[in-house]
Amino acid sequence: MPRDALGLVFSVRCPDPELGCHVNGLLEGLPLALDDGSAVRLELETVATSGAGAVGAAVVTLITDINMNAIVAATGNLLFHAGAVSGPDGDVAVISGASGSGKSTLTARLVELGLAYLTDETTCVDPITLQVTPFRKPLSLKPGSQVDLAHLRDTLGSAAARFSDDVWLIRYTELGGSPLPSTPLLPRVLIFPEYAVGKRLSVQRLSPGEAALALGENSSGLRAVRGGPLPALARLVEQAPAYRITHSDSEAAAHQVRELLAA
Repeated sequence: MPRDALGLVFSVRCPDPELGCHVNGLLEGLPLALDDGSAVRLELETVATSGAGAVGAAVVTLITDINMNAIVAATGNLLFHAGAVSGPDGDVAVISGASGSGKSTLTARLVELGLAYLTDETTCVDPITLQVTPFRKPLSLKPGSQVDLAHLRDTLGSAAARFSDDVWLIRYTELGGSPLPSTPLLPRVLIFPEYAVGKRLSVQRLSPGEAALALGENSSGLRAVRGGPLPALARLVEQAPAYRITHSDSEAAAHQVRELLAA
């Protein structure tokens, strides 16, 4: 069955049944799409070549391709390079930053604390209503995050061990967390993490201007945002206070973010 990723309707063909089962499990967080022929369809095929490393690289490439094409499909929305989690009332913490800032690690920690997983890489916000559309792709953990979240290695399973590469792809169900709330998902806090070895946890409140600039620096397709990017960013930073969190302990940082979300 085709699946929907931010409006991208796609299907995956895998010649290896075990690999196909593994990939299908990774994609289970994305909703099934109606196969009525009216939506744009993207066919993605992974080929089981020789060696687990080559297959693992193909799966990582597949997930990357889905993400990149989903961004194109969602053009017109605010698209942040960010993770996102939600409380039971639909209040969302958007965790934005460049690669290496620790946003995926922090997102994983927050889900382990009981929040609902929305995404770890691309947060899609409607520029008019400011509602967040879930994009529950598998959470991607690079080597730096793997050290901090080593306990998740056991959740990968035997198939993933065979098809693993440098990047761990974690099913959102393996993180625990809560189901998606039925209420609208709206940003209530903006978090800009900075991981720094040996640094004590510090929290800095950002001005709306600083927050809008930081979001803009970590966005895709800003020029195409419906109604213009500046009005949408202005509404967002007025609605959701923003904080820069510097830390060397992702678990402590996650507890801090949960407190800010609940405030």
